[in-house]
Amino acid sequence: MNRLITLFIFSLTFAQVFNTSQGTEYSTIGEALQNVNSGDTIQVSPGIYTESISIETSINLEGSPGAIIDASNESHGISIKDSNISVSGFEITGNENTISGLAVNPGSINITISDNIIHGMGLANYNESPLSYGIIVWGNEVPPNPPINITIDNNEIYNISGSGISLGEITQNITITNNYIHDINGVVIPENIIPDQNLTSIGINGFFANNVNISGNTLENLTAGISLGISSGTITDNIYNNVDVFFASFFFNTASEDDFEFNESVSYWRSTRDVQNILSMHSYCSNFQLAQETSDNGTTILTSDGEQISQDCNNVWGGEDLPICETCETDYLGDTNLDSLVDILDVILIINNILLESTTLTSSQECLSDLDFNTEVNILDVVILVQSILS
Repeated sequence: MNRLITLFIFSLTFAQVFNTSQGTEYSTIGEALQNVNSGDTIQVSPGIYTESISIETSINLEGSPGAIIDASNESHGISIKDSNISVSGFEITGNENTISGLAVNPGSINITISDNIIHGMGLANYNESPLSYGIIVWGNEVPPNPPINITIDNNEIYNISGSGISLGEITQNITITNNYIHDINGVVIPENIIPDQNLTSIGINGFFANNVNISGNTLENLTAGISLGISSGTITDNIYNNVDVFFASFFFNTASEDDFEFNESVSYWRSTRDVQNILSMHSYCSNFQLAQETSDNGTTILTSDGEQISQDCNNVWGGEDLPICETCETDYLGDTNLDSLVDILDVILIINNILLESTTLTSSQECLSDLDFNTEVNILDVVILVQSILS
């Protein structure tokens, strides 16, 4: 028995790495990667590998159960810098000096990351982002060099500062499926998804991500399950446990809607608010209170049942003091000059507008003046208004 225990400890201390394509054996993953050819498969035996590795050749890197890459005090656990690469089966750990467990660099194509357990990263990124990442995929804007055809499947990611999976900026054709992302640690970010909330934790985030498919994931104990900006794709069949905002979508405020299909079975309340006078943000909230907190005045909350909830003239969501002719400046039809009175001054204003064209009525004023509801302000409306005043 003592001999077996000794052999087991020996195997963990002097773990083995096999290039099954070449029939060669190494003591570290890094050493094996220095001697690979394109298309090789590297199999890593159980053990703790205290190293940070860079994959710069098209290979398959497979970890056996119990294969652990300890990236503590390293910026990244695994960095992918080529195309046609798969990484699977590892536990990747880090500490407060680690930015990411696994990084996919600009220009990488056809990458598969599956069946890994990633946790412990706590160092904010060097680009002034407050986030650390379990997995980060990013591209360059100039010249355009996005990672393309990236699949992230069946990984468990937890105890990361800020973000479980980040798409950074400039990515294309991303599939994120069947992952369990939970208990991400909150950090301070420049634009909080929930106003006045000090710390934010996000399951999946990114900007300028084109054609993203996010489905079948379990997102748990997070401020926001998914947060994507100026991106496109589909979000469907995910599970949300103790998540405040299921999906936060940022898009240019020159558009009325984003480019996502949010097809989830959860009940949600979708709010809208302005972000820095450039973007709009839809937040698919888990409850009505959060939707109110994340909505701008004058917007509409849309529910998963199709109900539209607006503010009344006292800024009460769903209240009964509703605006007349889309204005809260008066309570009366016929109050064309918006002074809260219906009198001869309103008659004069309408006549001047009809005969002399000396005034220009706003759309709300025209609505208030159209007393016969025929979408046209004319002398008949004046007659009705005079009769109303006299009576």
